[in-house]
Amino acid sequence: MNVFPIFTDKKKANQIWERVIKWWEDPSIKIRFVEVNDDYWFVMGGNSPFPESNKSFFKVLKKSEHYERFKRGHEGQAYLRMGIYREKNESFPIDLFKKKKVVTDIKFLQESQVKDDELAWNCLYYNKSKKE
Repeated sequence: MNVFPIFTDKKKANQIWERVIKWWEDPSIKIRFVEVNDDYWFVMGGNSPFPESNKSFFKVLKKSEHYERFKRGHEGQAYLRMGIYREKNESFPIDLFKKKKVVTDIKFLQESQVKDDELAWNCLYYNKSKKE
């Protein structure tokens, strides 16, 4: 299965890959799906030998059929690739990068479980406190 953050700007996606994700060591990449009511937080981070590239990403999304299918079928790993979304007439094609990473640290959590996961905890509570 694939996990692909989607961007509308190819240049920006390339910069993020080259400056951050490229340097993440595959075993260090973590993806968390934190369920909060009808939504989920997609949280992703990793470690590299270069501290400036140790960043994380998140997005709050609505639960969907695709999310549920991934949750049931990921079998403990996924390919991380970047996607470029282009609006074209009445279709919405997504181009995927050929470059990929293998992610094996994938967890699905309820909001009440994030206190036991450093990546999810830092993301949720930092961003929730910013809103308030």
